[in-house]
Amino acid sequence: MSWSDARLRANRTRGARLAAATAFLALGALAAPGAAQAAAVTYYAAPSGSGNCLSAASACSLTTAITDAGNANGDNVTIDLAAGTFMGAETIMNGTETSLTLDGNAASSTTIDGSGGTTLSVTASAGVVVTIENLTLDGGNLDSSGGATVDTFDDTFTSGVVVSAGSLVVSDSTIAGNAGAGLLDEYNGTAAAVYGSTITGNAGGVAETGGARLTLGADLLASNGGSDCSGTISDAGYNYSDDTSCTWTGVSSHNNESGLAIGALASNGGGTQTERVAPTSVAYDVVPIGTTVGELQPFCSGTDQRGEPRAQGAASACSAGAYQYAPPVVTGVSPTASVEPGLPVTLSGYGLVDVASAEFGSTAATITSETAGSLSLEVPLSLSLGSQPITLTNADSSTLVSFNAVAGPAVSTSLLPPGQYDVAYSQALAVSGGGGPYTYALTSGSLPVGLSLASSGVVSGTPTRAGGAAFGVKVTDANGVSSTSFTVSLVIATPVISIDSARLKLSGSSLPVTLSCSGAPCKGIAGLTELVKTRVNGRVKAITVVLASVRYSLLSGQRDTVTLVLTPTGSHVLKHVKKHSREETLAVSAAAATTETSTVLVR
Repeated sequence: MSWSDARLRANRTRGARLAAATAFLALGALAAPGAAQAAAVTYYAAPSGSGNCLSAASACSLTTAITDAGNANGDNVTIDLAAGTFMGAETIMNGTETSLTLDGNAASSTTIDGSGGTTLSVTASAGVVVTIENLTLDGGNLDSSGGATVDTFDDTFTSGVVVSAGSLVVSDSTIAGNAGAGLLDEYNGTAAAVYGSTITGNAGGVAETGGARLTLGADLLASNGGSDCSGTISDAGYNYSDDTSCTWTGVSSHNNESGLAIGALASNGGGTQTERVAPTSVAYDVVPIGTTVGELQPFCSGTDQRGEPRAQGAASACSAGAYQYAPPVVTGVSPTASVEPGLPVTLSGYGLVDVASAEFGSTAATITSETAGSLSLEVPLSLSLGSQPITLTNADSSTLVSFNAVAGPAVSTSLLPPGQYDVAYSQALAVSGGGGPYTYALTSGSLPVGLSLASSGVVSGTPTRAGGAAFGVKVTDANGVSSTSFTVSLVIATPVISIDSARLKLSGSSLPVTLSCSGAPCKGIAGLTELVKTRVNGRVKAITVVLASVRYSLLSGQRDTVTLVLTPTGSHVLKHVKKHSREETLAVSAAAATTETSTVLVR
């Protein structure tokens, strides 16, 4: 099969227009001085359309839309093609429009199937710019045989591309699996060019038979029958081929490369199929940022066939061919590093447009929206508290464990260690989830007397009363996410007192009486404070010696013996009181909560 006979097969997918294409479109749309400015008109076509073309709801057939566009009298016309397969060959004839854009569905496949014939023939007049975007041309070929400039972007060709007249610029496209050449330029007039495209698996690669007017830049050619290149082809740089047939002249282009690592034609995101280029490829990130490759703007500032930005994050270069490897990379999350079950979370970064699934730990999350730089997820209601790795998986199976997301904060301390009466206390509340630093606040109840809760979560102070307390606390993390109120309990221990009565004897002949403590745990003793005289009919019947309390603290549940020494001083009083019981009662209290009494003999 000869190169000139080949009427090719090809593949292509969606991406952004490169500057060269924009320039062609702008030139085609220029009005003559004094002429009315061209209007922008959109027609709508669907595979089974039969309407008037004026809205998506009343879409017409593609043939009708092309005919109506040809009567547009100087307008810039866009035909919006719905997803699906348009059967039958189409021809763009001479018309009165200034420019015509065929735009397929960027998110879902749009195919024109010529069933073996010429799928799309462009015979429009010179000066008309025809742009083809987000389309797969199958079963035939694209034939530029008129005088128009044809710009093809983000397309998949499974038939070939033939330039028999006019001008053709192919950008960010895949041409694969054609029975003939991938692209044949047989026109010896206006130049043709292919930039940032992948040409593989065809009966032949690219052929120039019209006079060395074909230019390639940042293209990948591999596994083509016969040879990757035929004829004299201009090298705009950064071209890679897997045989020796392409006589590249630039030092940045490479022949006979065996490490291109190009995958099979598949749905890797966007509206058309692509061939994935792995990061192990020799063509991965070889075009430096800021480099122009036969275009009017830097190559890496555009997008690949899928619409994925070629410049990925902090990378200093981008890849040749139609596919830019873009593993998902997360640079930020809102709310930052903290998520709550059932609520949305948004990740920012790059390479996010092709994420097919997301998991928090081992729990799947729902993807609610995604773009190249932003991914929104719904956090699973069943997400456990604590740190959870988020795993993102691309449609091409590349994955990234982006960061550890954390469920909302919670106070994890429910019972603090017991404190002691009149002993300094300090204990921090523990927290789980969230992202620190944390701020604590009292929401209900009160702490034991003498203690307070700091915003840092530390309970501290010196208890002045024994007993238990329960109080509510909430915690707010650094991202402003607050927990519900959690109940925390704290007991200040109540000492148990035992008085050694055998040591308590009062020589009642002397007053007042001085009491002293013989050691720990006593903290202080006061002396006799008063005598209480009980009178009946004006006569003293009894005298009670009221002794001061002893203050000290003990651990919870501990029993200890208070040893007191009573030393009478002063005059003899009690023994002269008639009917004195010869006994007095000593009361010892601790922690303002317990009292122990014992009988004191008066001699």
